[in-house]
Amino acid sequence: MATVIYNLEGQRFGKLLIIKRLDKINHRSVWLARCDCGKEFSVYQQALFAKTKNITQCWECGRKTTGIKNTKDLTGQKFGKWTVIKRVDLDSKRVKYLCRCECGNESVVIGTTLSSGQSTKCRKCGYATSKHGTHKKSNTRLYNIWGNMNRRCSRKTATGYEYYGERGIKVCAEWKNDFLNFYNWAINNGYQEDLTIDRIDVNGNYSPENCRWVSRAEQSINKRNNRRITFNGETKTIKEWSDDTGLSQDVISRRLNRYNWSVERALTEPLNTDFARNRVYNEKIRGAEGLGKLTDKLLEKYKQMGVQV
Repeated sequence: MATVIYNLEGQRFGKLLIIKRLDKINHRSVWLARCDCGKEFSVYQQALFAKTKNITQCWECGRKTTGIKNTKDLTGQKFGKWTVIKRVDLDSKRVKYLCRCECGNESVVIGTTLSSGQSTKCRKCGYATSKHGTHKKSNTRLYNIWGNMNRRCSRKTATGYEYYGERGIKVCAEWKNDFLNFYNWAINNGYQEDLTIDRIDVNGNYSPENCRWVSRAEQSINKRNNRRITFNGETKTIKEWSDDTGLSQDVISRRLNRYNWSVERALTEPLNTDFARNRVYNEKIRGAEGLGKLTDKLLEKYKQMGVQV
């Protein structure tokens, strides 16, 4: 661990002479330094002792050494609510300025963020005009739903992106960048803590006209991988036919997939608790040769049960 030096007055670091210690900034020690060219500026203590790219001269001397043209001084200019007061070179990587916001707050801002328009106000004023910083609902379930919805549609590393964003599913412009619009729609359209958001058209986008609030059971019905069966002119999922007929989903699935029953028989024939009868019937419908596959042991067992084979 490096030794902490508390008094650097009079010490030299390359072209820099340390004059005195200044007030700390963000709990970091700051010193006033004078370059051989006569320029005085503040510098972080840790920047003087950095193992790589430590400061040994002022910004202008550094640019002359590397052959880079001096940047334009922004002192006195206005950028949004910022007024640039003076230039403060706290490290040699970026040009920074002390700026005052219209609300009176002062802060050190990177010069390139001012000229590019990225920074136009202090953090306090930013929250006052932000669409996300004033609703105080970031810890609510609805905010998590909104955030997860945006992530799985736009972020490739998000869980479920392959089922949403990769398939072209998007969040409408009305909701994507404005949580309050989504919040107001949810409250006015039946949102409850035990409901989930569901797209009516599973291939459509997240939008007011294509979304609703349903229970998890209802949402499980509206999936792309659900098998839908048509009987008597009605098309429903196995879950819905199970609710209508009283037969379990497992029974209906086995009748259709394992026993190759017709849809009519699978949905209308009462449940037979005698598994042996179903087994024998299944073998018979596969053909005469299928019955011959039954072992002698099974045949004997069926005869004892009174099953005619």
